[in-house]
Amino acid sequence: MSKMMNYSVLTAAVVLTVVVAGCGGGGSAPQVPGVTAQVLDRQSLLPVVSATATMNAQSASAGSDGRVTLVGMTAGAAELTLAAPGYSTRSVPVNVGQGLVDLGCELLTPQNPTGTANIAGVILMSNGNTPVGGATV
Repeated sequence: MSKMMNYSVLTAAVVLTVVVAGCGGGGSAPQVPGVTAQVLDRQSLLPVVSATATMNAQSASAGSDGRVTLVGMTAGAAELTLAAPGYSTRSVPVNVGQGLVDLGCELLTPQNPTGTANIAGVILMSNGNTPVGGATV
């Protein structure tokens, strides 16, 4: 009876090995070195769809979700530069490994707006109800 049990266990192990090998079990797709990040506006936290990522003379534009991805990079220390019109440029140190490095969310700071603006208003007396005649803002 113990020979029958050993035979059953051996058969189950062989079947399991064949099934796993046939499904590609245990293996994985080759890892391509690279970096990915989602670029967001620091103030609104909305995606910066105009963002560009540059690293080692390779660049990529952001998708509608603000995500940038560079693949086929050389493994090792590098610097990722994120830029977009109207934002300060940001440089991020990256250690590229054998797979895709996900930096998560990277925030770009909007630059100070330039130009002119119109301001209008009424100057009131200290009682808060009477306008000061001839005053300009």
